[in-house]
Amino acid sequence: VGRSERTALEWYEKGAKFGNPKAKAKVASIQDAVSQVERRQTAAVMHQVAWDQFEEKAKSSADGALTAADIPIPDAAAMACMLEAEGGARKMRMRWHPDKFTQRFGHKMSSTELEAAVKKVNQVMGSLNKDGPLFATPESAAPLKKKSL
Repeated sequence: VGRSERTALEWYEKGAKFGNPKAKAKVASIQDAVSQVERRQTAAVMHQVAWDQFEEKAKSSADGALTAADIPIPDAAAMACMLEAEGGARKMRMRWHPDKFTQRFGHKMSSTELEAAVKKVNQVMGSLNKDGPLFATPESAAPLKKKSL
C-alpha cells in the first residue's frame, strides 16, 4: 500500500468525520482496496515460503521421494500479486513451465507421481496464460474478434 493511498484515506477520513456521505463511501472503498492488496501480498508471501520449503525438500530427498501433493499450487491472489511484481511473469513462467519443472524435479518423483505433477503444472501454466481456471473471466473466455481490413 503506497503513500498516496494512505494520504487519500486520511483526507477522506477527515471528511467522513464531518458527516460527508461521499467521503464515507470513499473511505470504505479505499479500505476495501487496501485490504485486497494486503490479502494478495500475504498470499504471495505464504506461497513463496511454501515453494522454498518444496525446493528444500527436493534437494534433501532421495530420488522418487517427492509426490504431486508436495507441490505448492498458488491461489489466484498469490498468482496475481507475483505477476504484478517486476519480472514476476517471467519468473512464474520459468517456475511452472512443464519441461523446466520436469527437468528440475522429475528425477525426484516416481513416474506416476510425475504424471500427476505435470497435470498440476499444466493447470498453473494455463492459468498464467489466462485461460486456466484460476483466471477464468468472461473477457478471457470470449473468442477474439477478427479485425476487418
